[in-house]
Amino acid sequence: INKGEHRERVPWLAVTIPLTTLCVLLAILSMFFLIMTARKKRQSEGTYSPSSQ
Repeated sequence: INKGEHRERVPWLAVTIPLTTLCVLLAILSMFFLIMTARKKRQSEGTYSPSSQ
């Protein structure tokens, strides 16, 4: 029974699943922050108008 349980599959999954979830969460958070900063920049700067120059 011990040999069957000690196949390195459990630790591999235990390491990869949290890592993948972390990567996905980081990607979502980075995209969210990028969108928020872009919206803030648009609101503060406004649209580009060559007539103001």
